Order: sequence, then C-alpha cells, then structure tokens
Amino acid sequence: MQMTRSIAVALAVSLALAVAAVPAVGQAAVRVFVNGEQVVFDQQPIVIGSRVLVPLRGIFEKMGATVVWIPDTRTVRAQRGTTSVELRIGSTAALVNGATVTLDVPAQIVGGRTLVPLRFISESLGAQVDYNAGTRTVAIATVGAVPPPPGPTPPPPPPPGQITLSLIRPFPGELVDNPMRVRGTTVALARVEIDIMFEGDRVGRKVVTADAVGRFDTNVRYEIRLRNATYRVIVKASREGLGTAQQTIRVTVR
Repeated sequence: MQMTRSIAVALAVSLALAVAAVPAVGQAAVRVFVNGEQVVFDQQPIVIGSRVLVPLRGIFEKMGATVVWIPDTRTVRAQRGTTSVELRIGSTAALVNGATVTLDVPAQIVGGRTLVPLRFISESLGAQVDYNAGTRTVAIATVGAVPPPPGPTPPPPPPPGQITLSLIRPFPGELVDNPMRVRGTTVALARVEIDIMFEGDRVGRKVVTADAVGRFDTNVRYEIRLRNATYRVIVKASREGLGTAQQTIRVTVR
C-alpha cells in the first residue's frame, strides 16, 4: 500500500513538471541572453508559478564556468574562477564557496537537464539578472549593467551623395500580369517611385518607402492598353543627402 502511494506521488510530480515545461498555447518561449548574446538550449527555460527556471549548464558554461554532474548523489558542481557552486537535485539548499544559499524552488531535472531558479544565477556567480515578464526575456550580465536583448542593427548609410538601386523583379523581357510585382533593393528608408509607361503615356504609378535594410516589394496596378505589347517600367530611388538612382527596363504584358 505504501509503495503504491509512493508511485502515485512520483507520477503526479512528473506530470506536473511535464506540464510546466510546455508553454501555454500562444505563449512565447522564454529567451535568455548572456552579455547580449542569445543562448540556445536543448531544454527551454520554464515558468512554475511566478518563478523562472533556467538550464544551469547552458548558462554557466556561457559565463565561462565548468560544470560537472555527479550521478551517484544527483549533485551538480560548477567552478568559475575562484567561485565554486554545488547543489543537489530536489534540494532548496546550495553551496556557494561553502556558504549555504537558499533557492526559491529546488533544482529540478526536466528533459534530462538541471533547471534552477533564475535568481540563483545572480546569487551564485555574482551576475546581474533582469527578467522582463512582458516579453518573457532574461538578460544576464557578468560585468557592468544588464544589457538589453539585441535588436536588428540598421545598415550603415552609404557615403553622402551615393545611392544604390537594384531591380530584382520584373527582369527585362519578363511576361508580366496586372498587378505587376516590383521588387528590389536600395538604401534604407529611400523613397521609391515606380512608373509604368506605354508609348509615352503613364499607365500606372506607385510610390513606396524602402524598409530599414533597403528592401522594397510591392504590386503596381496599371491600365492595359494592349496585350502582348512592350511596356516600360521606370524605378527611381531617392533620399535626401544621397541623391537619386534610376533603372528602366522593358517587359511584355500578357
């Protein structure tokens, strides 16, 4: 009877951990950055109640620590410089340089990886830790202030007076439909003017703005005067202080 009860309790705990390890539908996974660089785990961090648990080995090794697993005692030992850390699975007590540190929740094994409360990272190795619940982002810094997660880096602007333009679609002689897809690259945030001409008349026009890396991709509607005939596509890119660039090609309308 006692053995049956023990098995039932063990199954219940395992089920609870399995459920906690799976993010709710529509909920983004927790992302972890160490000194501004994202850490990729084979076992993702999880949230149990209001506590974030993160894989110890992945973060410690990213911070330059060595980690050893002792299976007989289910103990993890880590060393970073003169700092030593030891903790046992299922225990809320850990040793940092021989001094006892109490964990919010015990260290746990999920997906074959040891997960520890996020706060333990800062208390054990002296790192600064910030958790943004809104974006489910963890930022860890080993020195100085906590850096924000890196965002997209805009490309450097070209030298003054220079602008580039590369038209990808349509290509010269292409059979096109209505609307016509026009795609290409230029400098970031450039104004892109697209004119479609037939025998000297403008039959279509659209103006768009290139994105933060200089890409533009749009559909342009135009008046079809004659099918299986040649039309000109004139694309001009411009940006203040950088000048203008223009490209003209001829296509055939189906």
